[in-house]
Amino acid sequence: MQEPQFIQIIKNEFEKKKNVNSRYSLRSFSKYLGLDPGSLSAILRGKRSLSPIRARQIVDRLKIKDDEKKTFFLSLLRQRGIPWGLVEERNGFQVEEEQYFRILVEWEYAAALCLLTLKAFDFDAVNLSRALNISKKRASLIISNLEKDGLICLKDNKATLIHKNFSTTEDIQSAALQCFHQANLSVAKKKLTELGVIERDFSSIVIAANSRQLGEMKEMIRNFRRQFEAKFESESGDVIMNLNLQLYPISNKITDLSVSSTKEMLQ
Repeated sequence: MQEPQFIQIIKNEFEKKKNVNSRYSLRSFSKYLGLDPGSLSAILRGKRSLSPIRARQIVDRLKIKDDEKKTFFLSLLRQRGIPWGLVEERNGFQVEEEQYFRILVEWEYAAALCLLTLKAFDFDAVNLSRALNISKKRASLIISNLEKDGLICLKDNKATLIHKNFSTTEDIQSAALQCFHQANLSVAKKKLTELGVIERDFSSIVIAANSRQLGEMKEMIRNFRRQFEAKFESESGDVIMNLNLQLYPISNKITDLSVSSTKEMLQ
């Protein structure tokens, strides 16, 4: 059986590095890719599946050409039996900040899109209002605006995502993104007093650093975000979390919603 092309591409990149440095190890390569050595070894032997999210992380690290990127993803999806159209490359849909100002600025929109990915969540205005502690009228407006802006599709009272993932630009001045971060800080401030230490994580460090390394620092943070997303994002999740290097829930537990609904019916 022929080896999938995405595995060949990873192996070729590893060999290129070994040609430059004969002592370069698979352990070093796995660290470079953001994987543990055991996982990388299993992937290269075809013993372990590679998720699309993890694949995007690897492709970003390898810095391969666009045509090779497409070959990489096509062969991966072929191996997994997934049609190409169901998975988008990272940054495949990049929103224009000012066009989507409302959706970026108001945190409930991102939370609603995340809730739509959960298998256990019945996506409608009633459940959305319960999950996010907002009014049913507000929840209906959010759903309506997401459809109007082309981010979800409503058919037969069922909502589906138009784009699995979307991103914004980085390191570009944007009024929308400024408001988005300000809103996140306001929510974080409330959660700091509302939640106990077991339910959230607020952490910070103070270091003496070289300002010339700022770009490298930001890249490390971006890589961490991608690794964090790849490890913890799950369709079987039960809560929407927000990470700003403060971590806290912004929705109620999905499992608690059915209990709440049952109580209402009994009243």
